[in-house]
Amino acid sequence: MVYRETRNSADEAVFDAGFAAALGAVHRRGNITKLTARPSPCGRYIAVHADAYPTALFIYNASSLRFCAALLLAHPVLGISWEPGTDSPIVYCTALDSGNVYAWQAEGAQCLPHPERGFRVEQVEWRRDGGCCVLRGRQDWCVAVRSH
Repeated sequence: MVYRETRNSADEAVFDAGFAAALGAVHRRGNITKLTARPSPCGRYIAVHADAYPTALFIYNASSLRFCAALLLAHPVLGISWEPGTDSPIVYCTALDSGNVYAWQAEGAQCLPHPERGFRVEQVEWRRDGGCCVLRGRQDWCVAVRSH
């Protein structure tokens, strides 16, 4: 399995409890855990990645802080970026040891494989208007244009 999206209420309780437990573990044991939170450009969602869950990206509703979805990847998450300039916010993430980009929006998630074999996308960087992006690898990069 490369990724799995989850949305049901049982999973919501598990991920809310799991995320709270990760934060609690940091507080109780004094562990240093990196949390990365990226708000969507429209302010409706927050994408959160925690080192305690390296292969998961959590999406929360920004106004209520309720869990919306999680992308569960086969490899650790490397980067997170929201596409600017869209009516329906789309978050993109990349994973270690994968040439794929994973996209989530309220309607669902999908895996976007890179057509070039051996190219490992590590970061997605968008132009301000969202018309195109740069897919960066360790030593290579390419420009991707969004088709509507």
